[in-house]
Amino acid sequence: LLMATRRLRRRPVAGMAAALALFAVAFAARLALGALGLKAPLPFATFAPAVLVAPLVGGFPAGLLVVILSGLSAWFLFLPANPLPSDGANLVVLATYVLSSLLILWVMHVLDDEFERLIAERERSESLFRELQHRVANNLQTVSTILRLQERDIVDGDTGRAALRDAGGRLAAIG
Repeated sequence: LLMATRRLRRRPVAGMAAALALFAVAFAARLALGALGLKAPLPFATFAPAVLVAPLVGGFPAGLLVVILSGLSAWFLFLPANPLPSDGANLVVLATYVLSSLLILWVMHVLDDEFERLIAERERSESLFRELQHRVANNLQTVSTILRLQERDIVDGDTGRAALRDAGGRLAAIG
């Protein structure tokens, strides 16, 4: 999922648009539940999936925007006319929403940073491995050339010359 959404996170406008679309879907779901007469005890519940997925598709700024929009819309549109009753229950719900949403954003941000670090490390390792393969091939080619030069210096004995030729051929094939 991180790899699939990486392109969106690296393109801020596209990531922000995707995050806003997630918010719109969550908002529509909340409106639909209200129209069906389902008054959820937690007005922020339908926004939780959008808050969770928004930082994946749009990065930290998009996730923060969805948290703010979701919180404001739930607070002003879906809570009772007096959102601050004397017992402060709605305030506790809002505080819980804000803290849990910020925790989700932080975890997703750290996860994304670690993911990018791992990708960079993998690319570096692959580059070093290609360089190592190239150097080994060059070294084997050098040894093969030295064996061919020694083969020319053998004046008697076709067996020795054949052995050096075979060894040089094998090294050239490996290289």
